[in-house]
Amino acid sequence: MSHPNGSNASRWYSLGWDPRGPALVLRIHPEFARQAKAIPDDSHFIVGLREKFGLRGFSGDLNGQFGFEGVFTREDPEDGFVRFKVPIPVLNNDVGPCKYSGDGSDTPHEECTDCMGTGRKWVFNDHLAHAIVASFHAFLEVIGSLTLDTDHPEPQLMQVFTSLGDGCYDLRGMFSPFLRGYLSTLPIGMRIQEVERAMYVAYSQIFGSPKPYVPDHFRASVDHAEGWLNISCPGLDFSRITPVRDSFSRSLAFIRGYDFVSDGVTTPAHQLVLCAGLGALDDLARPFWHTWRAATRDAIAKAVTEFA
Repeated sequence: MSHPNGSNASRWYSLGWDPRGPALVLRIHPEFARQAKAIPDDSHFIVGLREKFGLRGFSGDLNGQFGFEGVFTREDPEDGFVRFKVPIPVLNNDVGPCKYSGDGSDTPHEECTDCMGTGRKWVFNDHLAHAIVASFHAFLEVIGSLTLDTDHPEPQLMQVFTSLGDGCYDLRGMFSPFLRGYLSTLPIGMRIQEVERAMYVAYSQIFGSPKPYVPDHFRASVDHAEGWLNISCPGLDFSRITPVRDSFSRSLAFIRGYDFVSDGVTTPAHQLVLCAGLGALDDLARPFWHTWRAATRDAIAKAVTEFA
């Protein structure tokens, strides 16, 4: 399997975003799905995740169903790719009047910090978020064990790895040379609204809306030349994705991608929000590749005609 940082490897999977669910979308090359070995639900790896997060019901076959507790929904193939939809769950639930400022209380709603001034009691349960991030982690283990290169014409735009548990739900990975090239075409300081909107929608779905969230707290911007991308969403401070400086060579801007890491991702919910942003980025950049490919093909054809 090629390394997407160093070359434009052929696409073997991609992360996408569907705002209508809202949902993450996972697309897998059919040859990978066919060759991937199913993970037994009694394997040490799966048992460890199940016990750590109190999960149930794992399916480990990419040719059928996959994931813990049915959080990956298999859909019809998309452009020949196996497709799973992963609905973003509601984790913050209104369970009734706030005992401090609800009906009959002497405390005004707007002064109550327990209910954020709503007069309602909100209970947060991140169980489904753990089921999703554990399922995604298991999927990455499956594809990481394969050495197959596909012949798909599209490049692998990014590769993602995850960490789980004990207040650390970090993301790390690689942006391909082509994705970096796409980001390099954007003006320095430009906000990528599609990525910011995806994170805002995912965050609002997960945490509910006892008070409106400020869209400006969700940022995705190219802040330096040659495609230096920063992504962030609200967290205990801010949960963010940034480039790894040592991998970011300006002299190789258009022939090498770069690595990225995260910081401040302390819950599975925040990992999901950042994944929504990465999925929206992949969806945004992929049509640009088709435009670039067509323009390149036309330019080559014109040059050959003129030379002849």
